[in-house]
Amino acid sequence: RMSGSIWDELWEDDDKYGTDQDEQFPAWMNKDAIIFLIDAQEAMFKETDDGEIPFENAVKCATATLADKIISTDSDLVGVCFFGTRKSKNPNNFDNIFVLQDLDVPDAQRILDLESLTSKKTDFHAEIGHANSEFPFQDALWTCSTLFSSSMTKVGHKRIFLFTNEDNPNSEDSHARAQAIQRAKDLAELGIDIELFSMNKPDQAFDPTKFYVEIISINEEDNDGTWNFDATSKFEELRQRVRRKEFKKRSLGRLFLTIADGVQIGVKFYNIVQETVKGSFIPLHAKTNEPLKRVTKYVCEDTGSLLMDYQLLYGYDYGGKKVYFEKPVLNKVKYMCSPEILLLGFKSRSCLKAYHNIKHSSFIYPDEQYVKGSTVAFAALLSRTICERKYSSICSTPL
Repeated sequence: RMSGSIWDELWEDDDKYGTDQDEQFPAWMNKDAIIFLIDAQEAMFKETDDGEIPFENAVKCATATLADKIISTDSDLVGVCFFGTRKSKNPNNFDNIFVLQDLDVPDAQRILDLESLTSKKTDFHAEIGHANSEFPFQDALWTCSTLFSSSMTKVGHKRIFLFTNEDNPNSEDSHARAQAIQRAKDLAELGIDIELFSMNKPDQAFDPTKFYVEIISINEEDNDGTWNFDATSKFEELRQRVRRKEFKKRSLGRLFLTIADGVQIGVKFYNIVQETVKGSFIPLHAKTNEPLKRVTKYVCEDTGSLLMDYQLLYGYDYGGKKVYFEKPVLNKVKYMCSPEILLLGFKSRSCLKAYHNIKHSSFIYPDEQYVKGSTVAFAALLSRTICERKYSSICSTPL
């Protein structure tokens, strides 16, 4: 096959040539996965002074999040898991853990299932019930880890939204507490964040210092470095807190910032402003209304047999002749050097003119997980550049 517009097509339609960007650059997978881990012990069903039930408020928050995800980002994954239940249903066969909904994209049926819990259509006490004795809290965290690892969909962000009004689980079992703390650290190393949404009991305010300060870690990108465990007993306040965490700040990607030979730090970059575009049309089957997947196949004119990728040649007109390329060569043309940000040098701010700006800028932030010590090195570079009233000139090779 020959194509005169090969260079335009190469950059505009990777899928047409079967380039699997997700496999090559997993850092660009910006799908979000959230598990609502909700305490289902008896204390969560006691009515507060405001006449509200903490368990129902937590389920309502999960329902509202599912509805928001359907409208805004329907490719994100959401799951719901109860801990402290009488009946058990989970992949690890732990006692007192009930997975109501596995990680999956939101849909109407999942919302209806949650609404049945708050509208009393489903008798929670009869069908699921409360635990009769204390159980290891680490089992709940372990179950969430299993749900994330069992999901076949690759995601860029994994989070656990933890709802509870019990501020001191396993208070008389130091071994179980130590296991839970270690399990939380293991989740942090796997890139799984735990967000605590604490609620007050009718006669007792939630005290995070008893246990949860050891479980929750602060994400410096989303927080100002202060602890904020203010508990609530009202649904509206709880919903506002969930909404603030619902849509995670998603980086466009991560790269090395090369300062000199052998000196690199990790950075993430974000769009400060970006044009909102309409979603693309999804072709549906006329009878079943199911989404259709478009597949392109090439057939030999002479034999009628299907052509494989290695049998295709792509042509480009140059100097009155047709120059042919194989697909692997074309892919190498796109990525002639490794993705990075290369520091070229420094110039005085007076050299920077307004007309040099050709598109909106991106915001870069040091990535400590990518390279240890990036934050300190980046801060030193930035502060010195500001003191000298200069700006950095770079060469950026994006993914």
